[in-house]
Amino acid sequence: MLMILITHIVLAFMSIIFASFACISPSVKKLRLTYFTTVAMFVSGAYLTIQNMSHLLESCTIGLIVLSVIVAQISVAQKQLHQSENK
Repeated sequence: MLMILITHIVLAFMSIIFASFACISPSVKKLRLTYFTTVAMFVSGAYLTIQNMSHLLESCTIGLIVLSVIVAQISVAQKQLHQSENK
């Protein structure tokens, strides 16, 4: 369980970092890395939440905030990439 938690935390940081890089300089490769780490973070977070229901409110709130930030960054990066391809 501890290893999954550590992996989940690392994936969350990686998702935010990759999404930030994708916003700064959008590319398909950066977006795919962001998608992969975000889905992996979501799956590991869901598993951890199911295994430990006692901290459900705190973990879900923080997880949804982080996920919202990542989705917003992905949206901005996709828009920038689309605009750069249409020039």
